[in-house]
Amino acid sequence: MILTTHSMEEADNLADTIGIMSKGRLITTGTSITLRNEFGNGYKLNLVTKLEYSEMIEEIVSSHLPQASLVTSNAGSISYTVPKSCLKDLSKFFEELQLEVPSNAIIDWGISHSCK
Repeated sequence: MILTTHSMEEADNLADTIGIMSKGRLITTGTSITLRNEFGNGYKLNLVTKLEYSEMIEEIVSSHLPQASLVTSNAGSISYTVPKSCLKDLSKFFEELQLEVPSNAIIDWGISHSCK
């Protein structure tokens, strides 16, 4: 069975093997993880914070992950694109975040592979 979609997340949920097409030609196939490692641009970091801590957390992200790009910041919901080159810095970032931010400041967070 072949399904088509423009969403990598949707393909990830529906298929074991994913094919990527460009200009009507099949470019590559593989698992979601394989394709994200080969073609992805890093990670997506999402933080949901109490509104009064948003600015503080944005400053911490900027100081510990200077190559991360702010995608959105709205009402305590903050998203960044974190390049692969920052992978080695993520562990230290989370340690510092835990030390510098009150325990109730972050309501939820997640990190996932990102696509180009």
